[in-house]
Amino acid sequence: MREIGNRQGEANSLGNIGLIYKAWGELDKALECLLQVHAIFSDIGARPEVARTLRNLAKLDKQMGHERFVAGCVKAGMEKGRAEALVRSIKAKG
Repeated sequence: MREIGNRQGEANSLGNIGLIYKAWGELDKALECLLQVHAIFSDIGARPEVARTLRNLAKLDKQMGHERFVAGCVKAGMEKGRAEALVRSIKAKG
C-alpha cells in the first residue's frame, strides 16, 4: 500500500499489524504501529478512523500503563509534550 501511495490502505494494514502485536503481547511494537496509523488518518482527514484509532490507543494506554505508554510514544519519535497531549485527547474521548 505504501509503495502505491494508498495511505488509507497503508493505515488499515498498519492497524491490523498493530492489533496482532497487541494480541501477541508485544505492546511497544503495537504502539509504534498505532501511532503511525493515527498520524496517517489525521493527515488524510479520516475522522471516523482517527476516533477508532484513539479508542485502540486508549486500550493500549490502559494495558501498558501511562508512563510506559508515554515513553513508547517518545521512543517512536514523538515529543513528550505531544505524547501527553495525545493521552489527554484519548482520555477526553474515552
